[in-house]
Parts: sequence; C-alpha cells; structure tokens
Amino acid sequence: MKIQKEGLKIYRVEEAVQSEYFLSVEYQTLRLNRPETLLPVLLREKDGERIVLYDITEGKNLMELAEGKGLSWKDCKQFLNCVLLLLEEMEDFMLEMEHVSFEPEYIYRKDEKHFQWMYFPDQSYDVRQEIESFFAWMLSKIDYGDSESVRYIYRVYWSIRNRGFSREMIEECLHYQEEEKEPGITSYEDYFKDKEISEKESEDFSDDIHSKAGKRKKIWLLLMIILLAFLLIDVIIMGYFFVICVQNHFPDAGIRCLVGTAVAFLFLADGVYQFRKIWLEQPSEGTKKEEISAQLREKVGKSSWEDQGKTVILNERKGMPYPALKSMETGEVTGMYTFPFYIGNLSGLNQLLIDDKTVSRKHAVILRGQQPGTYLIRDLQSTNGTWVEEVRLSGDKPVKLEDGSRVCFASQRYQFILMESNS
Repeated sequence: MKIQKEGLKIYRVEEAVQSEYFLSVEYQTLRLNRPETLLPVLLREKDGERIVLYDITEGKNLMELAEGKGLSWKDCKQFLNCVLLLLEEMEDFMLEMEHVSFEPEYIYRKDEKHFQWMYFPDQSYDVRQEIESFFAWMLSKIDYGDSESVRYIYRVYWSIRNRGFSREMIEECLHYQEEEKEPGITSYEDYFKDKEISEKESEDFSDDIHSKAGKRKKIWLLLMIILLAFLLIDVIIMGYFFVICVQNHFPDAGIRCLVGTAVAFLFLADGVYQFRKIWLEQPSEGTKKEEISAQLREKVGKSSWEDQGKTVILNERKGMPYPALKSMETGEVTGMYTFPFYIGNLSGLNQLLIDDKTVSRKHAVILRGQQPGTYLIRDLQSTNGTWVEEVRLSGDKPVKLEDGSRVCFASQRYQFILMESNS
C-alpha cells in the first residue's frame, strides 16, 4: 500500500477493489455510520479502477509506535477494550470480522484510548490466528523490566492460544487485571516464605487429586461388577426362554421373549466391552503425574507465562550443575534457568529462538523431571519433528535427556549439556 497526501489529509491507498458487495453496500455503511474502531474510508475511481483510501491523518500504526517505547499492560488493556467495541460495531453494522487485519502495520492508534483497524473488502483473515500472531508480536515489544506488563500480556497470549478468540475470553482477561493481580516479591525472605506456602498447598492439592482418582477407580469397578451381574442374569433368562421355545415348538410369545433377551444381551455385552476399553485406556502413572503437575501449577498460580522473561535468578543450591543447549554448528551455548523452557522460531515466546523456517513457531519444550537434576524433552507437534540421538519423538510422550545427548530441532543440531555453576 502506498501513502498519499492531499492537503492536510494523509491516506493509505488500496487499489483495484473487486468486491461488488462492498462497493454497493458496505462502503455506504462505513461512510454514513463512521464506526469508531474502523479507519474512515473514501471510494474513488481512477483509470477505470475503483480504489479505497484510508484516512490515517490522526494516527500512527503500532509498528511505528512500538519502535519508540515498549508496550505496557495499560496499552494491552486499552487495546482489548477497543477490540470489544470493534466486535460490537461489526455486529451492529453487519460487517464481517474476517475482513479486518490484526497486523501491527494496519492498526492505528488515534489517541490513548482509541485504536482503529483497516477493513479490507477483498481479503479474508483467520481472526484467531491473526490476533494470536498480534500478541506474539506484542510480546517482543514489551519492556521486560516491567514485570507487571510481562505477566499480563503473557496471560492474554496464552488465553488466546489455548482457548481461542472470543468476547468472553477478552472480558476475562480484562477482569484478571482487576481481581488477580499478584504483588511483587520484594525480598529473598518473602520469596522463600511464599515458596514454602506454595509447596504446602501443592502437596495438599496433590493428595486431594490422588484421593479423587482412587474414588473414581472404585466407582468404575463397582459399575463393571453391576453390569456383569446383569449380563449373567440376562444369559440365564435367555437360556430359560430358549428351553421353553424348544419344548413348545417355538410359539410366537416365546420367540418374542427370546429375541428381547438376545437384544438385551448385545447391549449389555457392548457395555462391558466399552467399560473394559475405558479401563485399559486409563493414563499411566507418569501421565497422571504430569497432569497433576499441570493442575498444581494452575492451582498455585505458577503458570508457564510467569516463568518467562525474568532476569533475576534465585539459585537455592549453589554449585549445582545447570542445563544448557550447545549449537553443533556455531558452538553457542544457551543456558536454561526457567522452566518450562520453550524452543521455536517465534520471537517473544521462546527462550531459545531459532531463526530457521524448518523450525515450528512453538517446536519443543524442556521440562524438569520428578527427580532433582533430571530433564525431559517433549515435541509440541512440530512440522519437521524433534530428534534425540537420531530417534524422532512421537506424540506428547516426554523423553529423558542425558548429559551429552544430541538433539535436533528439524535440521538444527544441538547438544544437551550440564554445566558447572560457579556461584
């Protein structure tokens, strides 16, 4: 798109508009109603082609604004408020959200409280993917010295990534800042005090989860026994009716009873099979522990987005070796200080950023194991795969890393090493 100046006005120009519906209906809606969240537009005909001019006189796009200063949680919150208004206006004026781009270059900030978007009649966008990419970009533009902004924007990004884009999700993110804002840790004493409380809550919550799991097992077993009892009774009744039918030369009433019990037998047998199938598909102990760990993080409030972007490391055990990844090509060593440790090619999200198109945006993750000093790696459904010692990781099953293990993220080769700490 080119920039065009006319007197005191500045326009961005989209040439050769093809959408007849926009030309006949939507343009009149935009021109007469002038939505707050969409840039004003003009429609002109030039050399036989109809073009749209977007009035950008009063604002600057976010790409330009982000270069001057880092974005804060207040910017993010105001942006979300404007997104809610955008959704309302699009519904009121019967316009399609798929024609709105969330690329920072096409979003303009009019003032501190107003953002404006460009409506592209000839383009179609995946709204969820667009807004997810937008917040991934925002993560690369925040001031990582502002822990409040880091926590809030990571919260919004992970909510969209895991739950999708909706009005309800945005309202929850706005509410989060008011209700769930966490106080910062101001001293080592406060840090370890909070840590002790969190660990106690984690242990209590873990016991509660194990107790519930045991109760569920007992219920499944009881239901299985009841179903088998009904199946046995049905077999006995079916045998009785069969004998009656043989003795009385298969009367109509006897045949109907026999068919009814046979049908009941099929349903009960299928129920027993389904119960057995569900029982056999119960997750293994390792999977249960991982699920419990995930729930503990949610319960205690230690979600993954809080661990990233921190610059101060509180090392509780001096002299312990710490893990790192060493590039086999450049020799560059990247230490791992926070977990989960994400690897991929999307800036702002991953602790190890690999600038390679064969590497997925969110490619793999390294986790701490249950035992101290153990580490696990898991592939995150990457396109070109994650390899450990020339064996490709499958599904969500984590694999243990040994000191010196060779790891490949698509075509990028690394070595997992344990380095001695000097502190």
